[in-house]
Amino acid sequence: MFARLFAVAALAAPLASAAIIDVFVGGTGKLEFTPNSVSANVGDSIRFTFGAKNHTVTQSTFASPCSPMPGGFFSGFMPVAADQTEDLPQFWIPVKDTKPIWAYCQQATHCSSAGMVFAVNAPADPDPKSFNNFKALATGSATPAVSASTSVGPVATTTAAADPNAAAGSDPYNYGATSDASAATSTVSANNAAATGVTGSGTVHQVIVGGTGQLTFSPDHITAAEGDVVQFVFHAKNHTATQSTFKSPCSPLAGGFDSGFMPSDDVGPNFPTYSYTVTNASAPVWVYCKQGNHCQSGMVFAINTNESSANTFAAYQANAKGASASASATGSAASATVTANSAISAVGGSKAVVVALTVVSAVFALAL
Repeated sequence: MFARLFAVAALAAPLASAAIIDVFVGGTGKLEFTPNSVSANVGDSIRFTFGAKNHTVTQSTFASPCSPMPGGFFSGFMPVAADQTEDLPQFWIPVKDTKPIWAYCQQATHCSSAGMVFAVNAPADPDPKSFNNFKALATGSATPAVSASTSVGPVATTTAAADPNAAAGSDPYNYGATSDASAATSTVSANNAAATGVTGSGTVHQVIVGGTGQLTFSPDHITAAEGDVVQFVFHAKNHTATQSTFKSPCSPLAGGFDSGFMPSDDVGPNFPTYSYTVTNASAPVWVYCKQGNHCQSGMVFAINTNESSANTFAAYQANAKGASASASATGSAASATVTANSAISAVGGSKAVVVALTVVSAVFALAL
């Protein structure tokens, strides 16, 4: 009996101890992460919330603070209007081990001039690889070639709550996938306001990804001009917006953009988003969801298809439905256990506690 109760306690402990660590990116007159360095335990999650105007969270290395790390995480550029205070875009990363994690903002000279960098579990001074030394290296490093902007927002907090997205053995944020930031978003800063539905030079095209019982992008294809922003809004349960090619619809394009896995529900209002800016209106952009067999089920999307050619959207979708299931197997393996948690991902701790109590109650009933 006591052994079973101990098992219940052991099951509940990881759910209770995992923390969500909030970090605010940007802020009025600020080119910084707040806080800019945190300590985290394995199983914790870092939740980045973006303020105006247009920033990224891009993983780097200590030696090259202002250059993306091959295979590292990348939030994408997150345009936010100066007067926006609600529904701010967010990006999450899981803490998988206690090794230092180094990150920076890839916008213009934010890293190299302003020292807009961030670290998880950085050694303390006077260690040569302390956060202060990382920041000092950043301000003396090469400048990323992306257009300029500035920033708004509240102060970040740390909340002791169950991580709503972490699942044992899963990789819901596509931690190991590569992204090409400049290719996907090199002109997005000109559309900061437009990307949030207010004034700006480009049009915002909002695309709903998924939803209860829906394996779709809605709309599934659009026409957009150069400078327009395509904002993917993720609904239930756990999807991606991953660039591919017409010929290989269910395989990621090398150097293409990738939102990473975005666990969500249909409750809202804080649905996770990912923004892409159109840089060449004459070149079609092909996109798919790499979760499980979603692509093979026809969950694809396209921008600026030539419907008078052989490469129509319908032909692209047909290619996807005929693709090998192994083409997107990485998506399934990366997040097979996250789908069960998608209902709690957008609202955080309160539902996580309900899930924890439900699991504990079930095991406790078995113990009795």
